[in-house]
Amino acid sequence: MAEEKNAVQQAKTVYGTLCKMLTDTGLKFKSFDEDLTVTFGFKGEDIPVEIIANIDPERLLITMFSQLPFTVPENKRADVALAISMVNCSIVDGSFGFDYNKGTVVFKITSRFNESLIGKSLLEYMMVICYRTVERFNDKFFLIANGKMSLEELQQFIREE
Repeated sequence: MAEEKNAVQQAKTVYGTLCKMLTDTGLKFKSFDEDLTVTFGFKGEDIPVEIIANIDPERLLITMFSQLPFTVPENKRADVALAISMVNCSIVDGSFGFDYNKGTVVFKITSRFNESLIGKSLLEYMMVICYRTVERFNDKFFLIANGKMSLEELQQFIREE
């Protein structure tokens, strides 16, 4: 019971740090204290980037994720699955996931906070990686999903970056 209470306290501390970091950066966000969750977004160059950050006291984990705001048509899901695999091999932190049955693409980055301090700089880093990675690839996945970009063109884009 003491361990569980300590985990909840650690989670609340991380949540407080996250909310303070977002406030200090001037970002507008919605907080859901009971779920230890915040939502915020950025206006991307082409597609808006919405991010959800959740603190999980059971797994001692902070997760930031962003679901791309489109559904991949069934006839393009195999191409997008391959594209996601190609992209995931090229990024260092975080990864894209793909629900093949639903046609949804999500980027996720996580960090554990078991008996450790999660500071503002790590939270900022996670937020920046989430935004920049989604911004870098969301339009590529959209173009592939709509038959306007080939996997070869994506590979060339990845090589040039």
